[in-house]
Amino acid sequence: MGKPLQTIQAADTTGPKDRQHIIEQLREIPYLQTSCSNFRAGSIATKFTAWTDITNDKEILSDVSGVKVECTETPVQH
Repeated sequence: MGKPLQTIQAADTTGPKDRQHIIEQLREIPYLQTSCSNFRAGSIATKFTAWTDITNDKEILSDVSGVKVECTETPVQH
């Protein structure tokens, strides 16, 4: 996986200005362009193991494994 993984790992340890530059670099990776254009909600949790290779941030890993949304009313789809 080489460069994309190293770039993502670098984003985990840099400041906000550096992160923007890294995000711009990531946008140029064909695999990520395809993955983002074909994104399906809920599919991120199926790649949990890959996320543990990218970061050890507990909040991010918790979000990747599934976020529960509390509603004050019954949701309505229009």
